[in-house]
Amino acid sequence: MTVNRNILFEELFTKFLDVYQDIDAVIVSDQQGLIIAGHKRKDIDVEIVSVLTSIINPILERIRDEFAFREFGTASFDTEFYRLLFISLDERRTLSVVLNHLASVDKASPYAYLLAEKVVQIINAEEGDNIQLTIPNFEYDTDAAATEERVKNQIYQMRLDQGGLYRFKFVIIGDHEVGKTSLVRRFVENRFSHDYRATIGLNILSHSYEFYGNSIIYSLWDVGAQKFFARFRKTYYLGAQAAFMVFDLTNKQTFENIKEWYKELEDFIEGREIPLIIIGNKTDLVDERVVSYQDGVKLVNELTTKPNIKISYIETSALTGENVEDAFTLIAYHYISKSKEDEEEKVKMDLLDELNSILKERKVIGENLDSLLTLTIISENEFWSPGFKFSRKSIT
Repeated sequence: MTVNRNILFEELFTKFLDVYQDIDAVIVSDQQGLIIAGHKRKDIDVEIVSVLTSIINPILERIRDEFAFREFGTASFDTEFYRLLFISLDERRTLSVVLNHLASVDKASPYAYLLAEKVVQIINAEEGDNIQLTIPNFEYDTDAAATEERVKNQIYQMRLDQGGLYRFKFVIIGDHEVGKTSLVRRFVENRFSHDYRATIGLNILSHSYEFYGNSIIYSLWDVGAQKFFARFRKTYYLGAQAAFMVFDLTNKQTFENIKEWYKELEDFIEGREIPLIIIGNKTDLVDERVVSYQDGVKLVNELTTKPNIKISYIETSALTGENVEDAFTLIAYHYISKSKEDEEEKVKMDLLDELNSILKERKVIGENLDSLLTLTIISENEFWSPGFKFSRKSIT
């Protein structure tokens, strides 16, 4: 069955415009300005945009030549009615994003780079490729109460050991060419590609996995490593609940740079403590290996400076699949365990506060409080019992 790129482009562009209302059109064109694919929200002359693209291409080529990997280039300028953002997809094709004149290019750019990555995947798609076209809203601020209730329900489900449904967001970071995308593809599709192509900013994949009778939905955010994208990564880290940091066992510099990635992660998640796994990839290249297992363990010990931080170390091969599934299983276990601990502690403290409040109101001097107060706990979930231990010293 051949790949129907037109259908994929239509679905991708429609979803993209639904999420980002300030963008009026997206166009993919070649060096001569010939439109390959596009979608617009209202009456925009795509031919004019295409002509502008052909004019801007020489500038993009110059930017690309000066860029670290000579694969990307970007430019933007304003017209009377629109703001235009151009992203070089490769040496022959350009993505043009048309924004309304009040829109922020900086705000739109993280979305545009995700779109560019998806467009390249469609262009290079082969039969059997799994191209996921979801476009998330990076700035969606989940209601705190709703999030707490969702996590609480998940924790209660986990007590049953099976039948739960969980969705977690993981960011996957590390230097370029360490195999981040290959690890994700091995886990999601059980495939490996020998052709290297740097991720343009961000790629997002979703994958369902059975974990001890529970359904885990991984939202995998494969983040581009190029310095050019660093200013957008804080947006991509938003709401991350766990992280992989990947290095190449055959490249000492990628190992040493893990400390820089760790610092960036700490800065961007603003002090939140999330489970983390450091992955040494490419165990199949035995003769080229320059980082030992002991080196990896030592690094983890150096980074584990806080008692509540969970950092593990595992070595994998995206080529052979060695330990890849185990790495994703381990991160799910760490996240669920931490969530249970955090939620149980919070529920315990809330219950203690409530008990203290009740007892203060009903305190009777000289009377035995135990004979005056009956505590009944009604749970919406019949399988949950608040088996928390309270000492009398906690109750005033």
